[in-house]
Amino acid sequence: ANRSMTSEYIERVLDTAQPDDWVLLQNEVNLVPEIICRAHEKGLRVVFNPSPMPENLDALPLARVSLFMVNEIEAAQLAGKDTLTALRAKYPNASVVMTVGADGVLYDGEEGRFQLPAFKVKAVDTTAAGDTFCGYFLAAVSAGKSVQTALQEASAASALAVSRTGAAPSVPTADEVREFLRRHA
Repeated sequence: ANRSMTSEYIERVLDTAQPDDWVLLQNEVNLVPEIICRAHEKGLRVVFNPSPMPENLDALPLARVSLFMVNEIEAAQLAGKDTLTALRAKYPNASVVMTVGADGVLYDGEEGRFQLPAFKVKAVDTTAAGDTFCGYFLAAVSAGKSVQTALQEASAASALAVSRTGAAPSVPTADEVREFLRRHA
């Protein structure tokens, strides 16, 4: 189903969006270049997580991306160098959220540049960690929270997710994330 989207379907979905809405893309769907271009033309903010890394990286209109959500390997592949600074230099109009495993997460963008440490938990299954992180981050930013708060909430949600088995069943509720943050403040 991920690879069967049509241009007509994409247009119908994007027509329901409002300016400044977020469009989150992973490279698991077809027509990624078209989605990026059409979303950008409509004034939407495009978030791109390049997983799995595309073979045709140069064919993607990445200059139209507003926010990259990457891990260290993906950042290096996108930038051609293994640094957050290189990725920001290559795409100066985009912010970057880069997860760095047990070292936490780095951010470089409109709100500045900073790092938040990872929460220490016993990892059981990392299957849904990235998706949980992305979802919680964008939900927090969309709710008007600061990037630092969004990163903290996303990190907490991801920490809870990896401490459980399964994909969807491991994603915590907002109440669970709030309680986790209260205990780890």
